[in-house]
Amino acid sequence: MLNLLLELPEYTICCVVTTNRNALRLDVLQLLHRRDIPLVDKSSGASEMECVSAAFFHADLICLAGFLKKLQITDGYEDRVLNIHPSLIPAFCGEGMYGNKVHDHAIASGVQYSGCTVHFCDPDYDTGAIILQRLVKIQENWDSHALADAVFEQEKIAYPIAIRAFGENYERGKRIDLNRIIKQAREIQRLLDTQGTHPAHD
Repeated sequence: MLNLLLELPEYTICCVVTTNRNALRLDVLQLLHRRDIPLVDKSSGASEMECVSAAFFHADLICLAGFLKKLQITDGYEDRVLNIHPSLIPAFCGEGMYGNKVHDHAIASGVQYSGCTVHFCDPDYDTGAIILQRLVKIQENWDSHALADAVFEQEKIAYPIAIRAFGENYERGKRIDLNRIIKQAREIQRLLDTQGTHPAHD
């Protein structure tokens, strides 16, 4: 969350919706206060649909990050909701697979690689079109916490790339070209990795 607030100064963040206020770090809360960004607390008792409608009525894009409730996408927001998942989808994803559970399964399975995936959201869990993925090579001495730290570093690179690719190819009232957004995001990622600006973790 803090990474997105700091890395995307060219975009206006309309508000932040949380399903667990206690999970927000103090520095995030302070930054939201300084920038006068509304914080909508999902645990307040409002229904999910009321919460989302009120929070994102004027937003062009909804970005999920650790949002544990299944989001019902309202009319007009199809292809305008992104999510980031801490694995290489289709591995270790779906209902009930979130947070450290994902990394526990990855370590237990003995796979050599994990990573993160940014994707468009659809009505199901982790099944929307993939925008980009970033790879993490799992070291022999790693536990799930070490893997989580490594994946998070890649998430901080992947999400801003995807959001910028969306923003540069989005115009209100016009059809969203998913393929164009995906192509641009992957090209940005390729250039950054080629230049060594954001090398994949190994």
